[in-house]
Amino acid sequence: MIGTSKFEPKITVRGKSEPELSFYVSSLKTLNSVIRYADRIYFEMNGETDEAQRVCKKNEKEFVTILPRFFPSLDLVINDNAMIHNPGQMSSAGTGKTFGSYHMNMFNSMFPNTLDQVTLSVELSKKEIKEICDRYRGRLEQMVFGRIELMVTRDPEMASCTLTDEKGYQFPVYRDEHGLSHILNSADLLLLDRIDELSSMGIDSMGIDLRKRPAEVASKVAKAFFERDAGKKGEIMEMCGGVTQGHYMRGV
Repeated sequence: MIGTSKFEPKITVRGKSEPELSFYVSSLKTLNSVIRYADRIYFEMNGETDEAQRVCKKNEKEFVTILPRFFPSLDLVINDNAMIHNPGQMSSAGTGKTFGSYHMNMFNSMFPNTLDQVTLSVELSKKEIKEICDRYRGRLEQMVFGRIELMVTRDPEMASCTLTDEKGYQFPVYRDEHGLSHILNSADLLLLDRIDELSSMGIDSMGIDLRKRPAEVASKVAKAFFERDAGKKGEIMEMCGGVTQGHYMRGV
């Protein structure tokens, strides 16, 4: 993944970290169920965004608006913290901080250090994450829970539903307020028992995606990560059904 040319970034000593908890949510009900455990809230842009921002300000939590996956940058400017998904959305970020989602495909340490924080690609292995942490000077977030988004479509005929493949795996689909349909993985990423490893690498933040989840489930997941309680892994697996470690142990 990382070459041996003269342009290779020098080793950066990060040291052991105490990663922050960043929660992805899309409703006030879910927000209220997890806010006590959060350092940061990523809130999906919808009709509740303004109220969600007020709740976070009252509770002294950092608030970040998640931009739509596809949205012409000239049509929208966020005058506060914003999460972007592609370089074209940089112009939509106003005076606040700019966060890059895992759709930015941060796959090696040569990624430009121009964002306030970037989320690592969900296709990276543990070894590859460690290599990037050893060489990248910017803030890094690692996704540790949630259904990873596999595809987004503008297809006007695709409504919220569940797709089933030939092996019987079920993939949730939800349609957002911007007319985009999001196809999610059939199993939840779950790295609750890998927190110590990520901390030793120097990861700055852990991303926990609780969008479209019941408040009760969201609260239990949030508490387990807040308490670093790997013993809750079985309970979370039972609540969520299928879980996976994604590419963390096996790579692409």
